[in-house]
Amino acid sequence: MEVGAEAQGYVYHFYVVAIGRARCLDEEIAELTGLLTGRKVYSREEGSIIKALRESNLSIEKLVAQASMELLEKAMPELILALKLVAEGSAAHDSSRLD
Repeated sequence: MEVGAEAQGYVYHFYVVAIGRARCLDEEIAELTGLLTGRKVYSREEGSIIKALRESNLSIEKLVAQASMELLEKAMPELILALKLVAEGSAAHDSSRLD
């Protein structure tokens, strides 16, 4: 996934590859769904994540928006760490430009 943004004349591009513990982001989405809804969700069963989300009246976007940072870190530790490192680097870059 590539995300681009422009700020103060600079163009930033972020490239992110998100994988789960066994190379499948579905595992982490299934875990987050289970943590938030209290349902057991099996990522390897086709359609189980979508079914659990529908039964809870959630989309993946709503699931992530409603989850606390603690739940996100528990379900997707590698992805959240990567995003925090990007944010820290961006903040450090912005503060160095103020000097």
